[in-house]
Amino acid sequence: MAAMPRVRLARYFSVALSAGHLVLVSWVAFQVLGEGPVALQVGAWRAPFGISFYVDGLSAIMLWVSSFLALGVHVYSLGANHAEEDTGSFHVFYHFLMAGVCGAFATSDLFNLFVWFEVLLISSFALLSNSTHRKALSGSVVYVAINLLGSALFVLGLGLLYNSAGTLNIADLMLLRSQGPVAPTLQIVSALFLFAFAMKAGVVPLAQWLPSSYPAAGISALALFAGLLTKVGIYTLMRFVGLGLGETNALFMPILTVASLATMLIGVLGAASSAGWRHILSYHIVSQVGYMALAVSMGTVGAMAACIFYLAHHMVVKTSLFLVAGLIEKDSGVDQLKALHRKEALLVVFFAIPALSLAGLPPFSGFWAKLLVLREALRLEWWTAAFFVLLVGLLTLFSMSKIWSEVFQKSAETPVPAPRGTDARVWLMKIPLVVFCAWILLLGVFPAPFFRLASLAAKQLMDNAQTISIVLPGASQ
Repeated sequence: MAAMPRVRLARYFSVALSAGHLVLVSWVAFQVLGEGPVALQVGAWRAPFGISFYVDGLSAIMLWVSSFLALGVHVYSLGANHAEEDTGSFHVFYHFLMAGVCGAFATSDLFNLFVWFEVLLISSFALLSNSTHRKALSGSVVYVAINLLGSALFVLGLGLLYNSAGTLNIADLMLLRSQGPVAPTLQIVSALFLFAFAMKAGVVPLAQWLPSSYPAAGISALALFAGLLTKVGIYTLMRFVGLGLGETNALFMPILTVASLATMLIGVLGAASSAGWRHILSYHIVSQVGYMALAVSMGTVGAMAACIFYLAHHMVVKTSLFLVAGLIEKDSGVDQLKALHRKEALLVVFFAIPALSLAGLPPFSGFWAKLLVLREALRLEWWTAAFFVLLVGLLTLFSMSKIWSEVFQKSAETPVPAPRGTDARVWLMKIPLVVFCAWILLLGVFPAPFFRLASLAAKQLMDNAQTISIVLPGASQ
């Protein structure tokens, strides 16, 4: 990609690579969800001495949804990117970002998880800095500073864990845990891991970096960040619970529960009080992360299944909302609600479907996602959590109605400008929205098949014996 001399040729070749990647990931997901988890020992080095990759149901779902989103946003970028952004480096770092995402979802080694985090950090920083937004530099500095802190805490925890346990292979740690205490410093290690993962997920009080940095990105990069980056943090929190480091789950999960409730409320209040479209949607990322973190903190198989369903719903919904924002911004050149006025029927539909789904209204995917979290909270008799699930859903609907009334209902004081760009470029931006909205409706009308897959993935996540037998064949528990 970097060596291709013609940018136009590189753009379409880059999108073709994303399409090929989705085909390959679809094949892997089909095999794993149909026949069971698979492991790869890189260079044929026997685990736990080499680098292990392990793809179970959770990894397969996350890999597929991520690749599905990446292809859609990549097609969208062909019409959305400004000339200054649409360079060869954008596409190079786009693929680097996806490499980091896929590596994080597939690795079975904690140190290599740190490595993939760094690949994510470098490539996302490059994409954020590539923006033409006037606040891109300050947003990049905030983003990098906070993520470097999280990475430093994570690698410190890795050092303490390796010094005590002698391994960072996840399956090997599961085996050691089944045989007794893993490490005398386990509580410190778990606290560092939880802090680092919660920071990357955007859990309060470690979430302010997200609405401070994301809005400065170019719209294509921003849509991909919104759909993927915080979900890597949620994924690692799920792996942390699945690893089950002894009594530390019982110690730290209540803290995560309180933090997740605060995340839900503070995020939605931040959205309700913001005036810019990008800031409203960025605060909603924080709020929705709270729902997923709440499900993780419950720690049951049912809660994990609810979280997986929520991830698959929210990744597409949030990306779609930013794509709509970019489509409208392309016409107006601003993101302040008071300056945005559009009444195009197709744009109304593009906004209404993901917005109503985000608020949790039927028959959209968000209704089932919130209902599954609510059901598990009621089953565990977590009455306060159930109340927050309902309250934040209502507040989300209020903030979405705020965008609706300002952008789509209020009469414009000045004529709406003509779309910037050719019809072909505008339709390149609309095609992914058609596909994503169809996914939201499909998941809402027919939730049962996907929920069965989510339940299967949750059982595999919590089944340490299966992970050990596949990654470490012949190991005795």
